Amino acid sequence: MRRALALILLVPLAAASLALAAASPARAAGPANWQLTFSGTGTAPGLGRLGFWGWCDFAGGTAFSPSGLAVAGTSGNCDYAVYIHGPVISGTCHENLDLSGWSIGANGDWFFSGTSTVTPAAQTAFCESFPGDPPAPAFDDLDSLLPAVPGHLNLNGLSSGGVTFTELQIQATPIP
Repeated sequence: MRRALALILLVPLAAASLALAAASPARAAGPANWQLTFSGTGTAPGLGRLGFWGWCDFAGGTAFSPSGLAVAGTSGNCDYAVYIHGPVISGTCHENLDLSGWSIGANGDWFFSGTSTVTPAAQTAFCESFPGDPPAPAFDDLDSLLPAVPGHLNLNGLSSGGVTFTELQIQATPIP
């Protein structure tokens, strides 16, 4: 169920993040190494409609692949929102991550360390219930469940664990 919720939330976040990354200035300290956008919307039996959207900016590159892409760094920022509107669970929250470290893990996902702030604060438990979402106020080496694959991933129509994604988009853009 958590894995299905994670996938459901990843798709809407990827699409919205792509649009935001093109329009938003980087907020991480130093020149950006990567920008990541993600969005998704979907449905799940018993849960109803769900969705997410967000973007991340990774900076402070400290390790690089042979091709010159940063694979780890010391600063970054992520902003995203998630929602479920259903008969049993209903909620919406926004989360800001102030990253003190990021890396591409051995499994190919983005891993983060830093602090998080949920708004409204009353929705903290709801927001933290989604897979890949960090606990507030601090977290270390968290698997975001977002793949670190340069380029655009269109996963529309993906079904997993009873969740069907109407839309699921992820865009990872390395900044030279």
